[in-house]
Parts: sequence; structure tokens; C-alpha cells
Amino acid sequence: MSKIGYIKRYLIIIRKIKRSPYISLKDLLQYVEEELAFHGLEHIDISTRTLQRDMKDIRLELGISIEYSRSNRGYYIPTDEEQESEIERVLEPFDILNSLNADNGLQAFVFPEHRKASGTEHLYGLIYAIKNKLKVEIRYKKYHEATASVYMIEPYALKECRGRWYLLGMKDVLKTFGLDRIEDFTILREHFRQDNALQVEKLFLESFGIILREDLPVEKVVLAFDRYDGAYLKSLPLHHSQKILIDNENEFVIELKLKITSDFIMELLSRSNSLWVIAPQSLREHIHGIFEKAENRNAGYNL
Repeated sequence: MSKIGYIKRYLIIIRKIKRSPYISLKDLLQYVEEELAFHGLEHIDISTRTLQRDMKDIRLELGISIEYSRSNRGYYIPTDEEQESEIERVLEPFDILNSLNADNGLQAFVFPEHRKASGTEHLYGLIYAIKNKLKVEIRYKKYHEATASVYMIEPYALKECRGRWYLLGMKDVLKTFGLDRIEDFTILREHFRQDNALQVEKLFLESFGIILREDLPVEKVVLAFDRYDGAYLKSLPLHHSQKILIDNENEFVIELKLKITSDFIMELLSRSNSLWVIAPQSLREHIHGIFEKAENRNAGYNL
């Protein structure tokens, strides 16, 4: 079976158990067979043993544990609120991949983004190096430099942010490297010992995007928008800490707790048509200064 076939089956199993906790193995098998037939994969023979092997692979490959309850005589996925969010985050790219490969005629009405960042060709090799704790040597060219530099990195993780992929690697301290700036890389035969005390994902909980700034404090940010921008921000929050304070026909007010980095400020500027920075004062003054400079630059410009 192709890799897409396995992905489809994993998704079917996970989604069904999430919707119908404590489902029996017999009922799950019947459902999976019906769904595979719907996707044109009825030629694939599966059994209860196949499903049990799939559930083991789902735990190993995706980190999603499927347990059997003796009291309820069925399978379920034990989750809390944080785990539920993590499961959805893991499943989202597989759902997209599954959908886009569902039918060859999708190009008539599904239009993926044509502006794609480069560097994704490095993903497979970097994932291999991360999983096997192998050092990598990268030839990396920063935006403001004319020539590339060579770095030896201990690769820890990969992070996607706003359509770009980044390598998080240890080079004296943890740094981020845009995959689109990596001209070439080599997986070395030298292993490294990962610092288990360093929990990479938690480092970004207090940040907006990809910028790591240990010198910046976490601040309470209060922002107001009109109801139109508010509707958008309810469906796609600015940050996981977003808390709605006011939501009515006149205004939409939210509170965030995060580090005020340059990428967060750029995001605010993209919604500046109705933006009102209530707090902190320093952020309001900074945003005002940006617009003041922009106005001065453009005031005397004539076509």
C-alpha cells in the first residue's frame, strides 16, 4: 500500500475513535472498511489484527495513544484540553494531504498557494538527523550577508511559522535557521547528546512567532478592534493566550500575555485599520512611531 493509503487509514481510525469513544474492534473494522471503499481503496484487505497494528503505529509515529477500556469494552483516546489541541495540530497536515490526494480532479476547484518558501527539500534529511541525534553542517546565507557561512549544528527540532520552515539547533545556544536560507547541508556521522532539560516547544509558548528573545519580559497586551476584525480574530486567535474581554457590535477587546517581538508587531500592523493598543503604553507609542515615520516618508512623494 502507498504511504497515502496508510495515512488515510490512520486518519479514519483516529477520527472515528475521537467521535465514538469506546467503539468495539468489530464496529471499528466495519467502519474502516466502509470508509476505505468510499475512498476507492476497497481492494485493501484489513483485519482486526491490522487495526491493532495500526493503533500501535499511530502511537509510535504520531504520538497519539489509543487505549482499550475493559469496563466500557471499547477503544478510546485519553485526552485533556492540552492533548486535544496537540492531536488536532498533528492531524491537520494529514487531513490536508488526505483531502488533496482524494481525487485527481481537485485542481479545478482547490487552489494551493503558489508563493512557496524554498528549503522544504531539506525537511526529510533534517528529520532523519534530529531523530538519530546526528550533527549537521549547514551552509547558511543570512539575508543581509553577501556570502554564506558554514555552521556545525546540533539539530533539535523543526518549526513552521507563517508558511516558512525553521531549523532549531544548538550552536552554543539554541538558534533558529530558516530552511530557505540553507544552501546545502551534510549529515555528519557524529552523534550529540541532547539537553533533555531544554523543552523546545515550551520556549515558544510566550512568543508570537519564531523569534526567541530570553531578554524580553512577558507582558500583558490589551488590544481593541472593530467587530469585523474581531470576527476574524475569534476564528484565528493571535496567540494561544488570547482571552476575550469585550465582544459586542461596537468593539472586540482581547488580552494577550506574551513577549513583544518584532514579528508580533508586524502582525499587529497587518490589522492596523481598526487596531487600538490599550496597553502597554510602550507598545502604543512604538506603533504610533512606525506610522509617523511612514507618513513622513510618503508625505512628499509624488508619482
